[in-house]
Amino acid sequence: MKKYLFAFLFLFVALSSWARQYGPYFMYNNTPTPSGYTKVVCFSNPNYIGVGVVLVNVETNEQIHLSTSSTYQPMWFYFVPGGTYRVVAVNAHMAKVKINGFDVGEGDEVVFCRNASGSLIAFPDE
Repeated sequence: MKKYLFAFLFLFVALSSWARQYGPYFMYNNTPTPSGYTKVVCFSNPNYIGVGVVLVNVETNEQIHLSTSSTYQPMWFYFVPGGTYRVVAVNAHMAKVKINGFDVGEGDEVVFCRNASGSLIAFPDE
């Protein structure tokens, strides 16, 4: 039994070390933006509107999950590898989602420039 537990723990540690951490990081975190990445700031909304967005890199098929706060939590940010992404899912009930200032929905493409900044925010759908 100990042999299986040890093997499981080793596998867990190995997989965890390979996982990429894109965020979220709170805004007071002073971590510099890695080369080739975009710092995407996710704004909180005082109207209790929180959204989740799933993006897929069109070149690598890697999925990125971004979300905003639906409460008065402080803003946070993610580091996203620069490139073109397709929006595959938007979890926003009665809300519009803007990425980099543009309304987005499922099927739209979003470009994150390397070594730049971007934004994600939700607005009430009026």
